[in-house]
Amino acid sequence: MHRRIRQGIRIVKEVPLSDQNAGRRIAGFGLVGVGVLVFGLALLYVLIEWIRVNPRLANLVVSILSVEINFAINRWVTWKDRTEWVPARFPKTAPRWSRLKDWLSRTFSQQFWAHWRRYHLIPAFTVPLGQVIYNLILNLGQPWWVAVAAVQVIITSLRYLGMDRFVFRKEAAPRQPDITGEAPPGIKVSVIIPARNEPAMITFPDGTERTRIHACVDALLNQTYPVHEIIIVTELADPTIPLLNNYIVSGKVRIVPFTRPSNLVGRDTNARRKAGLAAATGDILALTDAKILVPEDWCEKIVRLMAPSELGGQGEVAIAGVTTRMPGDKRLLALMSDEALLSENVRFNATILTKANFGKGTGLPVTACLAFTREVFVTIEGDFPTQGFSGWEDFALSSTIVNAGVTIRTTNEWYNHRMHEVKLRLAKHLVTGMAARQFLIARPNNRFAKNRHRMAVVSTGVILGAVVFAVSAIAYFGWLFGLAMVGALALGGFGTLGVYNALKAGTIKAMVFPILTFIQITVWLVGYWYSAARGGKIPPWLAEFLRGLRLFQL
Repeated sequence: MHRRIRQGIRIVKEVPLSDQNAGRRIAGFGLVGVGVLVFGLALLYVLIEWIRVNPRLANLVVSILSVEINFAINRWVTWKDRTEWVPARFPKTAPRWSRLKDWLSRTFSQQFWAHWRRYHLIPAFTVPLGQVIYNLILNLGQPWWVAVAAVQVIITSLRYLGMDRFVFRKEAAPRQPDITGEAPPGIKVSVIIPARNEPAMITFPDGTERTRIHACVDALLNQTYPVHEIIIVTELADPTIPLLNNYIVSGKVRIVPFTRPSNLVGRDTNARRKAGLAAATGDILALTDAKILVPEDWCEKIVRLMAPSELGGQGEVAIAGVTTRMPGDKRLLALMSDEALLSENVRFNATILTKANFGKGTGLPVTACLAFTREVFVTIEGDFPTQGFSGWEDFALSSTIVNAGVTIRTTNEWYNHRMHEVKLRLAKHLVTGMAARQFLIARPNNRFAKNRHRMAVVSTGVILGAVVFAVSAIAYFGWLFGLAMVGALALGGFGTLGVYNALKAGTIKAMVFPILTFIQITVWLVGYWYSAARGGKIPPWLAEFLRGLRLFQL
């Protein structure tokens, strides 16, 4: 039992090595910045002192010119190693005009324009920010050169981060397919689904309507690799059971009765999962939800990943995949769930998850797409997290698995589709904010929870700083000019992020994602700090209200 689990523990490089050129790059960027600063100051001096141009207009002209100079020099010098250079097509003996056209087409290549577009999203934010800071310092009675120096320090730092992480980002080398090998016959896969009151309907893109639970079960029954058993965990009086009578009679679905323990606080979803896992008879135990639609090769991929290597599989002992919106779903909030800058749906940036790197990556497993061997369940059964942290059950379970010394293989190529109603789900973000604090109180050494706490502190500080700045600007400059200044800065920030999101999602509708995401984050923070103020306890009246929303149970 434990031998196979130990085989899944690997010593590998879990995060990419840091950029070996980072020191040279910072120095090069600094030299470019100093050069552009000196050039800008000299040009400003000429414009303001000699030509007598208005200082504000002169600063705007120099700022725009500095943007283009920074891009050109940094692309061909500082980040040269991240810039492709296409070989010349014509020899030196070819006509000059042909060689000139060839050089222009290679220099201003598709990659060049991609860099140029991404780069100009940065000044779209930093230039308005610089103008606000510059004008603020001038109105405080300071000379123009002090304002310029202060602006350069702030803007230069933001430009470097933007160039390194976004404009000239290091493209990851193409990875080999995550899922290889064969799916040997005879391996039993049990699928466990916690369910409660699941008569809701869904309309598919072709216009057909079905209950979600029927769509979920039928998709599991029509796999390219047959599922050994489908276990639905629910109360005997739950209205979900009559919907499944035909499946139960035919033996295609097995019901595991569930009675909520009297001492259970919070959601009982993980308690249901544990009951289903204990009753399962398969070699591999897969978790999903009643509102999930799996592709036809979902089970086959599980077996290919988890079958022992001697049978042609990859020998994983625990795997985690991702959930995505339904194919062809172009609704605004459905797109936002997958394509927003801070998407609530995970995409893994590492291939394994261990106790050492838990919480360091961009995402953690979700229980709607998680599988492990029976041996793993036996190992964690005594520590299985049944106490509910609403919205954090996934993290509690994956944390328990890696703390037992098990490596979870993460992959974006094993996926399924959500059939949830598309909503902004502000109530859920309020609840998950509360649960985040509860989780940290219950597990104070959990790295992921501590990271979320730091993010909450930083995010709250940024929001409060923005509020203080807005109030100060209005108090100092008056309502009209102050609101205009704050509005321009907010428009520049949200607009810049919106343009990037629109390019990423491939639709202009994504322009509003940053605003909606900001609202969700704010609601999450309200829940987090409210729970912190109450020591993690949820008042009965709020618990009852959230229970009515099917987000929290007591």
